[in-house]
Amino acid sequence: LDNLTGETVLLDRSGIEQINAERVQMDRSGARTVDATSVQMDNSGAIAMSSDYTVLLNSGAVQVVADEARLTHSSVVFLSAEQATLEHSKVVVFAGSTTGDVQAVITARSAAILGGAFTVALVLLGLLLRGGKRG
Repeated sequence: LDNLTGETVLLDRSGIEQINAERVQMDRSGARTVDATSVQMDNSGAIAMSSDYTVLLNSGAVQVVADEARLTHSSVVFLSAEQATLEHSKVVVFAGSTTGDVQAVITARSAAILGGAFTVALVLLGLLLRGGKRG
């Protein structure tokens, strides 16, 4: 299926391009985009999700934008939520407030190391480019 619109959408071992609904429940399924008031995913995945309430259990998503999100044993690349609860989950980029077991992928220490390495690389590249123009 390409697009599915409805009041309540239940997916079990299915794949779909786009869902627009009030309530979405996915079990061992995948979707490209989900736009709903409430989303619950179990062992499922999505590329982009937008909802008021989102619950992910053993699931993954590239982008989640929600008022409230709860992630348990799940992974998200970008999460934007007014309130998020994370339990044994990983988020690469997070915007909002959170409670629970928060594991930062990039910590302050690793960001400083990355910034220093990037600066050194730029300086060396600049020196190499200037040295090549003289000869």
